[in-house]
Parts: sequence; structure tokens; C-alpha cells
Amino acid sequence: MANIAMQKYWKPVAKEPVGIEHPQPETFLPDGQSESNMTHLSVSKGNVNTCMYKKPCVSKHKKEEVYASCIGGPNFFWCQYANTEELSEVSRLAQEAAHTHQDTTFLETLGPGSPCLALFSSDNEWYRAQVLSRVDDEFNVVFIDYGNECDINIKNVRSLPQSLLEKAPQAFLCSLNGFNESKGSWEDEGYDEFYNLLVDKQLRVVVIYTEDHSEIAVPQYAVEIECEGMAVNAAMQKYWKPVAKESVGLEHPQAETFLQDGQSESYMTHLSVSEGNVKNCMYKKPIISKNKKEAVYASCIGDPNFFWCQYANTEELSEVSRLAQEAAHTQQDTTFPETLGPGSPCLALFSSDKQWYRAQVISRVEDAFNIVFIDYGNECDVNIKNVRPLPQTLQEKAPQAFLCSLYGFDKSKGSWDDKGYDEFYNLVVDKELRVTVFNTEDHPELSVPRYAVELECEGVVVNTLMEKYWKPVAKECVSIEHPETETFLEAGQSESNMTHLRLSKGNVNTFMYKKPCVSKHKMEEVYASCIGGPNFFWCQYANTEELSEVSRLAQEAAHAHQDTTFLETLGPGSPCLALFSSDNEWYRAQVLSRVDDEFNVVFIDYGNECDINIKNVRSLPQSLLEKAPQAFLCSLNGFNESKGSWDNEGYDEFYNLLVNKQLRVAVIHTEDHPEIAVPQYAVEIECEGVVVNTLMEKYWKGQATDHALAKSL
Repeated sequence: MANIAMQKYWKPVAKEPVGIEHPQPETFLPDGQSESNMTHLSVSKGNVNTCMYKKPCVSKHKKEEVYASCIGGPNFFWCQYANTEELSEVSRLAQEAAHTHQDTTFLETLGPGSPCLALFSSDNEWYRAQVLSRVDDEFNVVFIDYGNECDINIKNVRSLPQSLLEKAPQAFLCSLNGFNESKGSWEDEGYDEFYNLLVDKQLRVVVIYTEDHSEIAVPQYAVEIECEGMAVNAAMQKYWKPVAKESVGLEHPQAETFLQDGQSESYMTHLSVSEGNVKNCMYKKPIISKNKKEAVYASCIGDPNFFWCQYANTEELSEVSRLAQEAAHTQQDTTFPETLGPGSPCLALFSSDKQWYRAQVISRVEDAFNIVFIDYGNECDVNIKNVRPLPQTLQEKAPQAFLCSLYGFDKSKGSWDDKGYDEFYNLVVDKELRVTVFNTEDHPELSVPRYAVELECEGVVVNTLMEKYWKPVAKECVSIEHPETETFLEAGQSESNMTHLRLSKGNVNTFMYKKPCVSKHKMEEVYASCIGGPNFFWCQYANTEELSEVSRLAQEAAHAHQDTTFLETLGPGSPCLALFSSDNEWYRAQVLSRVDDEFNVVFIDYGNECDINIKNVRSLPQSLLEKAPQAFLCSLNGFNESKGSWDNEGYDEFYNLLVNKQLRVAVIHTEDHPEIAVPQYAVEIECEGVVVNTLMEKYWKGQATDHALAKSL
């Protein structure tokens, strides 16, 4: 892995400079960009001939080692194989062929799509090319082993021998998978960032699918890119702006803003609802199932306990919109507004775009209505002249948005830090999300259901990220609070971010819990529940259903009649229940050491430890002993502490990389921890598309061998 770490300091020299130089004749500028980082093909818009070169030797779902030889943007760039043996052979043959006797009549037949040899003026070398367009004796060509293009005079074009036609191109046209330009656009900074991420670096690409480019007779490959342990596709998501087909939910009209403590009006939308009773909702319920993930956008954001999600698949929404415009422009029954009151369905005109949308009345004062747009979630004040009756066909279609709250944050049991509102808005606005519904309740003021959901955005669980802004901490807090009693300091560290076990040095009893359900080389979704350092941390499963069940059983068992004689037998390794003082809840534990009536225990479903008095210890029933631990002790694979040590900054960096983030871990090997009667798993960690093991290499100081040390002395 040290090889990977050193790659960033290596500057490969391109054997052929075509793809690196980005010649000025072929540059173009997206809005807000400089010429320094953009190259593109000025292709003919007309039909092109069939490509006569072979297709590149690229297989789907197989990793290829490449360099980006020509970078236009995230949706148009060329990759060249890192292994350049074949390229060198092609280059040698090209020079030979160009200097042999030529049949000049072939030039008359050259047109878009024709293969040829072309002279690159910057180095006076000949390269394989394909004609993109021709005007008289001027050709625009693409160098098919590099990807950049150039304007060439007819005198600098040669015929291509069969031997070179049969060799597959050494570069291939790519686009970044997951970013369809018909469904969004890049922020200006995205182009610079993409260029800087790729240029002069060895990359690993995986082809997801292939399509023919609309203007060049070559295939274009949608790829996933890994660079220096980082997933480039994930890193680029923050620069992508998806285009909403319908804009009601995104505009956040000023008329509907309200203020939470410490917030500005610029980004908050909410319903100013009537406090009185409202009529039963006559719309169907949204089509959403518990525990099933839905792809959505946040169409209206009030706060973490009040926001609306709209389905990402907008086919049904488009149909609803079409029917709404038709219905609004048909002959109307003017008597219908007299019957409208809270809860009534209707059509309402949205003033910002002069379009009609399905709505539901929240309150009415004479001829002024306050309504909610039920396919988006934002609300508006509407005059009676801008309200229409809703036909049966539109009433029968389920709403395309649904009211949500962030699961795990009951406002009756806590409140949000002021910063939490800004953070939540920024986390979810204009991003595709995946939501999972955990439970449903009727909103107390609106006649619509509200869904308690878990949100996932760009591979991160939003609920977890938001925990730091919640006051007080949730009951399941053992792994979050990191009580002061269990902290310790590595060199150069502060107490704020380190938790560890103060272990008994003596022998411990045989471990009586089952082993965690972890398989080698199988990815597990987890959180770091207790972080000591790269060689000592605990991971807890992200799926907490079993953990919730264990917690429920633990509370029941702790309050049942106890046999106090069992306490006399407790010693290192013994399983038990222990009270965690910060939340007065009972958790499964294992004794690490005992001095008279004081125990030091580890909470085996979380990993952190605590000093406990004998009065706060209970026996563990067989039902809880048989359930596997919900957390497991880990170390970062590839860093043996007998062969090196960590820089002081490494501990802080490791903590910040893991804390409060959903991780994916793969177990490489297992060994028994020398001081705790639990297995310790050496793992590879992926976080937000980044391989943590790779990132941490720069903080590792390997020890010199005796031979190297002797030489240095």
C-alpha cells in the first residue's frame, strides 16, 4: 500500500505529449472557465462515416489502469491505458508508415469518420487520427490514441496501413457515470475541480455502460473513477445541479417563509396553518411503504421535523401537471368556491410561473385562501379568483410529495441547535436522496400523514450527521457521548475526541457472548461507535433493528427480580447488564476488571467502557447471551504497531474521518485481542467513496530495519 501512497509525488512523463499539452486550437470555454484546463472536439454536426478502427479493449465492470489523456469536462474526457507498450509500438509503426511512399489519390476520399495518419505540429510526430470534418483542404481530426483534436492541412495527412487499422485505439471516450446532462448541469467550479482531480494522475476506471456518441463515430463509456483511493464520482456530486422538471417546490417563494430561532428568511418555507380543525383530506395517501427505500428530492424544506419529499421519478408528476392545466382552462362552476374550507382539495394558480397545481386548503379568510401544494409541499396565499375545482381524475391520483420528519428526533424530547437548521437545509437541498419510512402519524394541524424517515444523501445518513445539533442526546447514546471517565490521551491529542478502555492487564475469563456476525471480505454497513485510534476502534452495524430489540430486552431484564448472589462470581470476562449513568439505561456489558465492589466494564454493543458500582450491575438472561454483539473491535488493516507508529496528527485525522459517518468495512483477517476476551478484526474502511486505509498512510511511520539503521549510523 506504500506504493499507492507515493503515487501523488510521482510525475509521469507522457511518452507522447498529445494528450497532455492541450493545444490551443482545440480549447473551448464553458461559462466561467479559463482556457487553461479545457480541451474539446469541434466536431462536424453532420452525419459521419462508420468508424473503421476496432473498438477499444475495455470490458464492463473490469477495472482498468489509465491516465486522463484529454479532459473536456465530466461528461467528455478521454482515458489512455497506463500500460504504454502497445502505444509505443503503434507510435513506431506510425512514423515508419508516414515516411513511406504515399498514394495521394486517397486524400480525395477522406471525409468524416475516415481513419488516417496526421502530423501533430507541436512535436512533428505522426499519430493515428480520425476525420471529424473537412472544408476543402482543411481537416479537423481527433487523435484516437489520445482524444484531443486538431486542425490539419491536407499536406500533413497520410494514409493508414492495414497493420495500424487492426490495432485497437489506446484511448477511449468517457463520461462520468451518474450525471446525465439532460437532467442537470455542472456548477462552474466543477470543471476546474474535475480537471485537477484527474490531470497527471494514475486512475482506475470501471465501465458501467456504453453508448454511441451522438457526433463522433466512437463509443462513449460511462465510467466510475477511483483516484488515490478516492471515488471521483462521489466527490463530484456536490458540483452537480439536477434540473427539477417542476419548479414549485424549489423556488421557495418569499410569501411562505417563516423564521426558526437564529434563521434568516432566505431559505425557510413552511405552512402558516389554521389552528382549528380541518376537513378530512380527500386526496389518496402517498404511495410509500415502510422500510422500503424511495429515491426523492426535498421539494420543500422547513426544518428537520417538517419537510416534504417529492419522488425523483417525475413521470406521474408530469401527467398530473398536464391534466391540471387542462382542467383549469375548462368552463368552471363559479359556485364551487363557496364550499371551500380547510381540508378541501382544489386547483390553485402559482403566481411565480402562472401554472396550475393541485392544492389543499389550510385556512380561509373571506376570499383569501392559504393553501398547500400537495405535490410539492410549499404553501401560498391565493385569491378566490385563482382557485378552480379539482376533477375526479386528479383527485384519484396519489400526491407526488409527502410530509416528513427526521426519524429519531422527537421534538417533545429535545430541540435543535440554531446551526442545525442551516446544516439540514444545505445537506438536502437540490440533491437526490433516498428515504426509508420507519413510522407514520397524522400531522396535528394538517390533514395529511407525516412520515418519520431516515435520509441518505450521497452515501451519508443525514440522521447521523444531524445528531450533533440535537439537544439533548438520544437515549441510545452510549456510543455517542464518549463519557469522560473512559477517555485517554495519545501523544498530541486532546481529550475531546478520544475514548478507550482502561483494561485489566491480568488474564480474563473465557468470552461467553457469541462472536459478532462478521464474514471475511464481505462489506458491512457500520458506524464507528467508539474510536480509540487507528489500531483500536469499535464498529456498530448501521441496521439497528437487532440493537433496538436487545435494548428493549435489556430494560425488561434489568427491572425483573434479581438473584444478588450472582454478583459474587463476577470477574474479568463475565457477561452482565450495566447501568450507563448518562441516560439511566441498561446495556449488555462484559467485565474487564474488578476491585472489591467496583467494576470496569465494556459495553459490548458499542465498545466504550465505564466504571460501575456493584449496585448498578444485573445478571444477564440466556436470551440476551445468545444474541450476537452489535459492535465489534477493529484495527485498520495494513498497519502493524510492532512495525511502526502513528504521527500525532494521525489520531485526530482518523477520528474526523470516521465520526458520525456511515462506513463500509471489509474484514481482511481476525486475531484475538491480547487483553480483552474478544476477537479483533483487521478491516479496510470506505467512507463517502474514500478508502480510509489509503488516506491514513501519510500519517504512518514505518520502523527502519536493523540493516537500514546500521547503514544510517
